[in-house]
Parts: sequence; structure tokens; C-alpha cells
Amino acid sequence: MRAIAVDFTSNPNGTLVGPSTPAHPGDALVVYLTGGGAVTPSGGAWTTGALAPPGLSPVNASFSVTLGGLPATVVYLGLTQGFIGLYQLNVQVPAALPSGDHTLVITVNGKSSSSALISVLQ
Repeated sequence: MRAIAVDFTSNPNGTLVGPSTPAHPGDALVVYLTGGGAVTPSGGAWTTGALAPPGLSPVNASFSVTLGGLPATVVYLGLTQGFIGLYQLNVQVPAALPSGDHTLVITVNGKSSSSALISVLQ
């Protein structure tokens, strides 16, 4: 899996998370990734010519997310509406996470992603 993270809590317009624009404990991040696996489309029929199924399409398999080794609260993991093969993870930065660069690991169906670094500032 490959991933990039955007912080919509600290900046409602969205900011890529990095060393000069860190996330903060409690912030809601949107992480875009590939390789999330099979999904369950919802929201109606998938029409011919549509880029993606309407509505939310969460992953089928069990999953977990850790940030800095701490479990992170996941609001959604599934396809991003309007895109083919682009997944979206809506996740909250754990409150107990100290300042620094921390690994984000997404595990789907027992298979862990490569770790991505998320910068956090208390």
C-alpha cells in the first residue's frame, strides 16, 4: 500500500501532513492509499460508464490501524467516491501520541502495509 495524509482538522482546506505541517493529537486525517482489497458497494446500482459505485464502499475484510504503535480510531476505510482503485482512510490521531514522526500501519485481512511516517506536534 502507498499512502498520503491530509489534515482537515487543523486546516479545513486540507494540508498535506509533513514535518513543516504536522498533525496534532485528536486531529482527523484523511489518508489516500491503494491496495485496500475487496469492497462492498452501497448506495445503489453501479451504472455503465460510471467511474465508481455510488455511495460508500467499505472494505470487506477485517482491518486495524496503528499510529506510532497506538491503535487509531477509524471512521471509514474504503473506496474514495468518484475514483477507481483509490481508497480513503478517515482516522483520528491518538490523543496520547507524543510529538515526532510516527509510523502509520494499516493492516487489512492480516496483511500490513508498508509504514508511512506521520509528523505529529503536541
